[in-house]
Amino acid sequence: MFQYTKNGNFLTENQRKFYEDNGFLVIPKLVDNHLLENCRSKFAEVCNKGPSSMDMMVMKELSLKHQNFKGEYLVNKIQNLMNDEVFFACGSYKPLVDVVESIIGPSITCCQSMLINKPPGAEPKSSQHAMHQDYYYFPFGPVNSIVTVWAAIDSSNVENGCLFVLPGTHKNNLLPHKNGKGTKNVGYYEIVNYNKVNLCHLIMEQGDTVFLHPLLAHGSGANLTKNFRKAISCFYIDSNSYLIDFKGTQQEDLEKVMFKAYNKQHSHLKNYLDSWRLSSRLIRGSPGVYQQCLSQL
Repeated sequence: MFQYTKNGNFLTENQRKFYEDNGFLVIPKLVDNHLLENCRSKFAEVCNKGPSSMDMMVMKELSLKHQNFKGEYLVNKIQNLMNDEVFFACGSYKPLVDVVESIIGPSITCCQSMLINKPPGAEPKSSQHAMHQDYYYFPFGPVNSIVTVWAAIDSSNVENGCLFVLPGTHKNNLLPHKNGKGTKNVGYYEIVNYNKVNLCHLIMEQGDTVFLHPLLAHGSGANLTKNFRKAISCFYIDSNSYLIDFKGTQQEDLEKVMFKAYNKQHSHLKNYLDSWRLSSRLIRGSPGVYQQCLSQL
């Protein structure tokens, strides 16, 4: 009956069926506001004082780079959060990880984490993230052993660039992507062709959390307001997942682009997989095949 979720006590049958049918599930007020406010404060601290761990990457909104913006008015993302205990408290928050376990199973590694900030004033085409599938970025599988988690720090709506999804597209294969047009930011790939007929905007309040299948087509709009739109996003994988070689696939170009971007801040990285070693942390259960393949974890 269920293909995309696991048996467990943390999701109702209706919630499981919704995720199975649509490829996403929003759970209102799942993450404690206190944890999210701590993340907000830590983000501002990192923007003003620099990374709190050697692994952390600070990325700037390039459409604002030459306009004298500073701090959180310039930084649009920080990545590799899980070695900072403030962010780890959110990424390992039990009610959140319980739902993750109900989707991918009890052996859980956070393979990537980021706090995404849409500052006011960015160019709309640069601020948005066009329709894409997260699985395009992941050099591991199987695909049903991965889930993206996105928790709203600020209220998220159409005006400030909320997520939008195409329900049911997780039942497709990986679609052709291309480097996104109109954005100056690195790594913003988009699906070549898609039908917008069933497009659904996810209006969310602080603490609301959405779980996304990695093949679900989704994106986010531009922030057209004078305020920020922040969210924390973590990608969780079954620790017994295996690695995939991008050589000869449509992601071979992405691998080169992303490695070059990571290598600018972390010159010791030898290849794309090194960036995943840098960003991963075991969350629940015992180390698995994933940890053995990425031996530095």
